[in-house]
Amino acid sequence: MKRIFTLFVVVSAMSSFAQAPAIQWQKSYGGTYTDIATVIRQTTDGGYIVAGSTNSDDVDVTGLNGGASNAGTGNSDMWVIRLNASGGFKWGKCLGGGWIDGATDVRQTTDGGFAVAGWGNCGVCPYAYYLYKLDSSGSLLWYKSYGGNTYEEAASMQQTKDGGFILAGTSSSTNGQVTGHHGDSTTTDYWVVKTDTAGNIQWQKSYGGSLNETAASVSQTKDGGYIISGYSQSDDGDVTGHHGTPCSFTGYCNDIWIVKIDSTGTIQWQKSLGGTDEDEAADVHQTADGGYIVAGSVKSDDGDVTGTHPGPVIATFDYWLVKLDGSGTLQWEKTFGGTFDEVAHSVQQTTDGGYIIAGKARSLNGDVTGIYGGSDYWIVKTDSVGKLQWEKCYGGTSEDEAFCVQQTTDRGYVIAGSTFSPVGDDITRSLGGADFWIVKTVSANSGIADVSSVNNFHIYPNPAEADLFVSDFELQGGEVMITDIFGRRLIVKTLMTNNYKTTIDISGLMTGIYLVILKGNDGRSAFEKLIKE
Repeated sequence: MKRIFTLFVVVSAMSSFAQAPAIQWQKSYGGTYTDIATVIRQTTDGGYIVAGSTNSDDVDVTGLNGGASNAGTGNSDMWVIRLNASGGFKWGKCLGGGWIDGATDVRQTTDGGFAVAGWGNCGVCPYAYYLYKLDSSGSLLWYKSYGGNTYEEAASMQQTKDGGFILAGTSSSTNGQVTGHHGDSTTTDYWVVKTDTAGNIQWQKSYGGSLNETAASVSQTKDGGYIISGYSQSDDGDVTGHHGTPCSFTGYCNDIWIVKIDSTGTIQWQKSLGGTDEDEAADVHQTADGGYIVAGSVKSDDGDVTGTHPGPVIATFDYWLVKLDGSGTLQWEKTFGGTFDEVAHSVQQTTDGGYIIAGKARSLNGDVTGIYGGSDYWIVKTDSVGKLQWEKCYGGTSEDEAFCVQQTTDRGYVIAGSTFSPVGDDITRSLGGADFWIVKTVSANSGIADVSSVNNFHIYPNPAEADLFVSDFELQGGEVMITDIFGRRLIVKTLMTNNYKTTIDISGLMTGIYLVILKGNDGRSAFEKLIKE
């Protein structure tokens, strides 16, 4: 009875929070030209790693490849910056070859360093995937490029359970390191590359049909395989179930295309989602129940899509949130937006079982409130079945667009993207052109209070994928356990006397929400919530 009562209190508290969080701090970084942040991750020290592109060579940006003469031109570098927990600048690193390069993903690696993925070219050579490995101070350890003789662009990367890396993006090559391309060099496929810890290719696969497929996101799943999202124009080859008909601008309309592969890249299932207009997926992740959450943008209002907000003359984009079960079957879908364009780029399951979505909004009506002008960061929070709990615009009077949102260990949110806005409204620093703009919100009440009689108890990283570190500078022995929300013990480990950091392998846990409970031999205890990615 006690267990049932506790769960009721937790669920009731979770559902009661419906107020958008205020900004805790926000920071602009860059130079006088164009600087666009595409991804942010919280680091084990409570700070942040951010990656994107820059063509500045002043103010916060140093070391642009090609030097000051490249600044303000059509060329760009990957730009990686590390921030402390308050958003203060620790270091920045330009990566590239002096032509056109951009970072699309960054991850802290198990050795404490960082992996950066993106794309680039050398002026006379084709676009290729790039993978850079940095140490914790941003010094370059090694880099690799992957591709053929035409065009490859990496969109997403993750370190895998074996210490290697998985990359996904788009390829049009039929040679070099690319095999199995569908169509010819004028069309694109999903291209997935699996490497070892040193970046050497272990296997690579092309997925698609005779038209264009563009991958946007990849992540490892509990079974050791991978889930990939993006969009497709084909209805042949690997692709079935396409909803589109010929479109005036693209030849064929885009469907969201979700592909589940095993650990060696073999397709287990694939799913086309959408309607007869343009629909594109931006992000996909496995959820706590073993299914998948997909975020993207849709113009359709037929097929799988319902409830869109069309413009007065033509169809406009809405956010689209899709929940699939573990076999790819559609469970539910929700649209959010107004009569202008809302474009979603990022989604994550939150500690309360709901979802947080980030992108941009242009509407002044529908689900969108409080827009400042142009486009704003638009953050949407839903419950576990996609019901809107709150939404919030952040930005200024010009063009602002969020590309990534992550829940932080204090249950707030951190958002990264770009701002063209001058100082005013939410913007307090403007450097010219577009700037990296990082927004950290205050903690959101997620329903489970962290009750602790132990000071200096901390778990990190959180969210975590494989190794979880539990730090405790007070207890002299005891145990740490990981339980599910029903109180079932899943992992128990003894706390050793005078050992102030305990490492726990959580790679065997399903993606989801857990409690980490610390119990000391002196009777004191503490717990924190853990998100397992």
